[in-house]
Amino acid sequence: MKKYNIKLTEEAKQERKSLAHFIKDEVHAPLTAKRYMLGLEEEIKKLENSAGSLAVDEELSRQLGMEVRRTNYKNMAIIFSVEEENAYIHHIIPQKMVVLEVSL
Repeated sequence: MKKYNIKLTEEAKQERKSLAHFIKDEVHAPLTAKRYMLGLEEEIKKLENSAGSLAVDEELSRQLGMEVRRTNYKNMAIIFSVEEENAYIHHIIPQKMVVLEVSL
């Protein structure tokens, strides 16, 4: 089984940080933020083994101008591309934003 190196873009890192801040400080749920972020990290870690087997999201690929795939964790979409042995996480955004971006 092929193993992928997971790499987050700066934008994905910032989106992850903003999500943690929102849950912790805006929703006032620090324990929930910690649990949510641990679950999100576990979902991203699963891509080490499965990134290449997930289907390409054709519509989203057209919108972004590159071949991307998508997996979800709860209400978040993890948008990534695969290049050789690397999986690049480009975005970690609410699923509803994916639909909004497509319609823009």
